[in-house]
Amino acid sequence: MARIVSVNHYILNPKEFNGKRVVTFSDIDLLHGRAEGTARYRFRDNKKHFVEGTDYFLVNPQTLENAKLGEIRPIGIDSVSVRGTTFITETGYLMLVKSFTDDLAWTVQRELVNNYFRTKEEKAIQENSNRRKVVDIPQNKKFQNGFQKIRKKMAAMEVMLDCVNKFSDATETDAYLKAIREIGDQIG
Repeated sequence: MARIVSVNHYILNPKEFNGKRVVTFSDIDLLHGRAEGTARYRFRDNKKHFVEGTDYFLVNPQTLENAKLGEIRPIGIDSVSVRGTTFITETGYLMLVKSFTDDLAWTVQRELVNNYFRTKEEKAIQENSNRRKVVDIPQNKKFQNGFQKIRKKMAAMEVMLDCVNKFSDATETDAYLKAIREIGDQIG
């Protein structure tokens, strides 16, 4: 099961289709604080610029069933509408929100791209390429010992988080998300 992600104080349960992270129009409207239907309207208004399979997927029940039997199974997508559900990829999302120019849009866009669309593996590759190499010099024993302890603790945290995500089923995750939303509503 994919890890839940927090964007703009909302909890987003990751969805993947054809190996790509995707969001729905409802997700976009919610995260950007827009009226329901705003993202769908923007998409329809500019559809000629979007490429199916690259910027979005239109998934009907038959397509979803076929995908569930394939090698790259959908994640977080249990059902779709009879007429089909549109799932927006990262490139489609970036194109869609070009028209959202308020300050919140900029914040949400950065959070969604960095915390939702970019997977842990992509972030690790990017961080490793940007990391300073000085502390990785084997002769620097003081730093090596300190970093070794930190690496062990981080590895233990990753194992713990992987187990939580692995062994929690959809109903537990949904209950967890509902509780978090209710707590957020009470605080807000």
